[in-house]
Amino acid sequence: MSEQKRQVSRRDFLKIAASGGAVAFGSLSNLPVNMIASAQDMVTLNVWHVNETEFDAVIDAFEAQNPNVNIEFQYYPWGAFFDNLQTAYAGGAPPDVHRQDDDEIPFFVQRGALLSLTQALADLNPDEFFWDALSSTAINGEVWVSVPAMRVDNLIINKTMFEEAGVDLPPLEYPSADWSWESFTETAVALTDADNLVYGMAGLTSADHSISHGRALGGDVISEDCLEFLMNGAGMVRAFDNSAALIQAQGGAVDPETQEALGGASEMFVGGQAAMIYQQSRFPSGIDEVDFEYELRGIPTYADAYGPANFLAIECFGVAASTSHPEEAAKFAVFLMGSESQTILAETKSIIPFSRAAANDIWLPKGPVGREILVEGLNYARSLPFAVAFGELQDVVWPEIQQIFLGQKSAQEVFDAAKPAVDEILAGVGGCVGDGM
Repeated sequence: MSEQKRQVSRRDFLKIAASGGAVAFGSLSNLPVNMIASAQDMVTLNVWHVNETEFDAVIDAFEAQNPNVNIEFQYYPWGAFFDNLQTAYAGGAPPDVHRQDDDEIPFFVQRGALLSLTQALADLNPDEFFWDALSSTAINGEVWVSVPAMRVDNLIINKTMFEEAGVDLPPLEYPSADWSWESFTETAVALTDADNLVYGMAGLTSADHSISHGRALGGDVISEDCLEFLMNGAGMVRAFDNSAALIQAQGGAVDPETQEALGGASEMFVGGQAAMIYQQSRFPSGIDEVDFEYELRGIPTYADAYGPANFLAIECFGVAASTSHPEEAAKFAVFLMGSESQTILAETKSIIPFSRAAANDIWLPKGPVGREILVEGLNYARSLPFAVAFGELQDVVWPEIQQIFLGQKSAQEVFDAAKPAVDEILAGVGGCVGDGM
């Protein structure tokens, strides 16, 4: 999950929820629900998403099957989506269906903002989907979102740059003993020419990727009961310090300030200034216009790891509890996971469809080389904790993490300093779903 997308922090959102304006947010489940429109009446559903066009064909297909439903689609870019959504909820007029951040599900559920989709999804066969991804979002035995697609960590490599430098390509197997953190760093250093602003690795400074490595080393973010901050443990500290060392001491990855000056990790990769970047099953803008060959590879694994670990990001859609058309809204949410929608998404989206058949039969053959690694990565992937207070945790910890990558503080210093405040936040909430659930 990208921490750059929010201009209003979750902590600010919580302040709004405590104000008069957000009383509407906190009491949505108590608002009256209108009667379902009769078959001869047109129903209009407001649907919000963060991509302008990728659901156009899905919406057309849904409207063709449901001629009494009209979808009014609203697009907001990442940086504006959360601000507009929280404003809509605070004003008591949210969209009927909207893109839902997976780590915010408990926050929305605790405040009665989402409609349970458990019954609506009951007829789906779990064996036909990567069901664990959906199950991981459940709260108190209820499912609150639909999951059209998922993302896992991977590398995109500039194959041409590897070949021109005479550097061996990473293996196509995932996980692989031949692609350890040690071999990854050696490769990144060998591909770096910092004097000419060319680096073996860009995009190393996202917390998500280091969390994957920390989990492989036995660390974690918070405890299973969501009451203790754990990032100051040995495994997570080692992972973050090693990422920082690749930037600072070994020089194989671009530092945050240079990366920003060069337009970001994706821009560097597309421009041939980075041989590898971390991605989450997506491709950088402009990738179709590059003049080099690129392929996908798995993230490296530590030789002494407890096992491979990967980062799971789930693309979710929630239905507002206050919708005037719960039946139609739930039907649209379920449609996103159905065969027709999944076929469309498999043909058009870069991230992994939720349907196994769509992923294996349609999405994989569309390439590029190494895409099967992403599906294999699902076997080792975990999402961020679905805890009500996780957003506040991020507000405290995530901004400080950049000090690690800038070489200003060690991971131990940053996480030790954060632990008292985070533990207090977690204790104040009272567990994974909070006292109010």
